[in-house]
Amino acid sequence: LCAPVLLLAGLWLLFAGSSDSGGAFQSGAVLCSLLILLRTAHALPSRERTEPWIRPLLIGGVVVFILAGLVGPLLADPLLSEAWLSWQPQWATAAVLSVEILLTIGIAVGLFLMYLTLENPEGVQ
Repeated sequence: LCAPVLLLAGLWLLFAGSSDSGGAFQSGAVLCSLLILLRTAHALPSRERTEPWIRPLLIGGVVVFILAGLVGPLLADPLLSEAWLSWQPQWATAAVLSVEILLTIGIAVGLFLMYLTLENPEGVQ
């Protein structure tokens, strides 16, 4: 019963964060709690079966966040002092939302990976 509520709350925090308080970290934390809930209910497979998809998602979120910060100076007028976040207005909203979504996924799986590590620190089966 709690899983759909956590999913909706996490998605709401993500999309509400574009115009109000909230955002990627809050949403990622709530979605991580959903993954932990599913893991403790044995609805997710073991750590060995989840690690192949966790690491690429974790790395992808961080890499996209860094690339988004580097795109501004590459596309901006070098005389502008605000070159770090000077994206074209017609695609700035889509770019920010894409970065937020990928960063949310990266945060959620990063926190979940910490949980999996603490669940079984020595890796003993």
